[in-house]
Amino acid sequence: MKLILRVDEVPAWAGGNPAHLDPADLEAYLYETVRYGAGTIQYVEVFNEPNLPYEWGGPPDPAAYTRLLAAAYRGVKRADPTSR
Repeated sequence: MKLILRVDEVPAWAGGNPAHLDPADLEAYLYETVRYGAGTIQYVEVFNEPNLPYEWGGPPDPAAYTRLLAAAYRGVKRADPTSR
């Protein structure tokens, strides 16, 4: 079975919302998660509707979201180069 991993919420200890999340923390989290589920996790979705203030944690910030996506990509690909 192939799964889609959806990163949906940021825990309070990691900033509470995407606007306050350190990209390095997201990269490390996704690396460990995808490494653990190697061969099972085929796709990763990073946050839901980050263009909405209540989902992002303030006014949406496309540049900050791009930094999070880049960090997520690095973590996922380092753990499993076949993930998308």
